[in-house]
Amino acid sequence: MTDVETQASQRTVVAFISGLLIGGLLVWMFSPAPKDMEPTQKEDTAKTENTEKDTKDGDATSSETGASTATNGRALSVANQEAGSSVTLERVAYPDQSGWVVVREYANGTPGNVLGAARYDVALGLQPGTVNLVRPTVAGGTYEALFYSNEGARSFDLGEDMPVVGISAQFKAE
Repeated sequence: MTDVETQASQRTVVAFISGLLIGGLLVWMFSPAPKDMEPTQKEDTAKTENTEKDTKDGDATSSETGASTATNGRALSVANQEAGSSVTLERVAYPDQSGWVVVREYANGTPGNVLGAARYDVALGLQPGTVNLVRPTVAGGTYEALFYSNEGARSFDLGEDMPVVGISAQFKAE
């Protein structure tokens, strides 16, 4: 190998390593910082107007302003809202580090079809305030928001992901 070929090889290696370092620095600089791991407010009970206490489950519900539940710092609250293609969450304290906030139909005390799901992951800073729906809510309809576990996939799977028991919020579309 000649001196010219050796120098060309060294320049190629140096250029490659420099490119890796610059690329890594750019990714680090422009990546969003994860949010704090703990919610800013921990509350053990849900607070809404016209609240009735269910002593069996320790949950609070409201018939006029939507519903909310709270158990050991885990909470979910959704107010009644206009019918549409998304649902706005009022107050959320996640039960696990990652999972799904799911909105489904609810009629005559029976849960129905899933209309939409939003993934949350506290470590990655994914903390949705709304859930986009694949089918819009209808005025006068009753719906339920609840947590589901995340069994590892990046897409919601009704067959694999399971509901978290004891935390849900019913609301009406107006």
